[in-house]
Amino acid sequence: SGQPAKSGGGSDFLRHFGPADTGAGGQQRKSRGEEMLREEDAQRLAQKMDLLEKKDLLTEKAQLVTQATVTAYRCKTCNYMTDRAAAAAKCREKQHVVIVLNGIKKRWFSCSQCGKNTHALNSRFPESKCSCGGVWRDGAQVRQKLAAEPAKEFLPRGEEVGRFRGSAPRAAPLGSSAGELRRS
Repeated sequence: SGQPAKSGGGSDFLRHFGPADTGAGGQQRKSRGEEMLREEDAQRLAQKMDLLEKKDLLTEKAQLVTQATVTAYRCKTCNYMTDRAAAAAKCREKQHVVIVLNGIKKRWFSCSQCGKNTHALNSRFPESKCSCGGVWRDGAQVRQKLAAEPAKEFLPRGEEVGRFRGSAPRAAPLGSSAGELRRS
């Protein structure tokens, strides 16, 4: 019907379809699929959290391990011992004689000065010193990862950053709020 819409009586859309359907409390009704999406998101989040919890437990267990029994490979030509089969394969490619050794103790160490990690096969301590000159102490199989502590100088919403790139942050006077700094 090619007639223009009458003004004052509402639009053609409202006349044909009526007002928007509202639920209890006058709020717009939500689609049926929205609740399903929320449930799927909650399931995905729960699965991800379960996976992270398992990973944390394995990491905690690995931090308690300071030594293990492994299969090692000794190249008689290079006089090199390793616990990695790939390194032994390189010697075999060069036609070196490689012997497989079972029941070798692998121990992990960390430097008391710089925190660098290393391991030793079939010896109580590593043969070489740390590059920083520090002393090796017993360490864990996995290095403990700690979250960075928040610095005291951080202000809310990034206000510690100066107005321009590379500029120094302004010091907040005692007892002032972040909003007072913006106005100055």
